[in-house]
Amino acid sequence: MLAVQADGSEIETMAREASILGRIQEAFRQHHGLQCEFVGPVSSLAIIDLLRHHPLETDDKIREALSGNICRCTGYENIVNAVRELASKRGPLR
Repeated sequence: MLAVQADGSEIETMAREASILGRIQEAFRQHHGLQCEFVGPVSSLAIIDLLRHHPLETDDKIREALSGNICRCTGYENIVNAVRELASKRGPLR
């Protein structure tokens, strides 16, 4: 997308998401969800979107939301565990 195509649109940056990212990073740490620097940033965007729009999803829905993010380091179980914790213990992201 060219900048001119975003004219009049609301644009969100990751700086706005700093507090949410901290919660996601902490959940990843607690559940050993990441082992490399590639999956975290993109997964974080998908997790923010999922928990904003569907805060209490099942493991299958979490996996579906993350299906576009390929992780060859950890598999997905620890990432799903981290997202489940965010959804159940910390409530929806706003």
